[in-house]
Amino acid sequence: MAAFHGVWSLAGFSGALLGLLMMNYKVPTTTHFLLVAALVGLVALVVQPSLIDSVRRDKPKEKARLPWQVDSGLVPLGLIGFCSLATEGAMFDWSGVYFREVMQVRSSLEPGVALASVASVSYLGFLLGPPLIGAVASATSLRVSYALIGMLGLFISLVAPRLAQSELDIP
Repeated sequence: MAAFHGVWSLAGFSGALLGLLMMNYKVPTTTHFLLVAALVGLVALVVQPSLIDSVRRDKPKEKARLPWQVDSGLVPLGLIGFCSLATEGAMFDWSGVYFREVMQVRSSLEPGVALASVASVSYLGFLLGPPLIGAVASATSLRVSYALIGMLGLFISLVAPRLAQSELDIP
């Protein structure tokens, strides 16, 4: 599972880099999407024969649980995941508006370029964060590693208002 997560993270970083390259070479969005769709389709066709059939035929099917019939211990973990991914999605989708309207990025770097720069650094954290949390958990405990995640969130809440009050100058 860790390998799948690593590849997924690498793919996200590669997608951000590809988007930056397409913007830099002024490739139209439709052309960019068509190229990516063709590449993904080709990869899917090539790897499809090697995929493992996910249906186990050697054991009888268990009665399906309804979506709301979950272990109550998983609910807080699901809420943490929800909040984390909602934060990530909101940051990714609204950063351009934030740069333009709140931070008032100067017109000498377009908001898209500024967003790509910040996204590149952000994805580095996305790639390094899970192994760091794993190392902290191995050295101490999972509880301590989750406290570290909480401290990172606290850091964001302390630094973000100060950035909004300062003038951002991107060369």
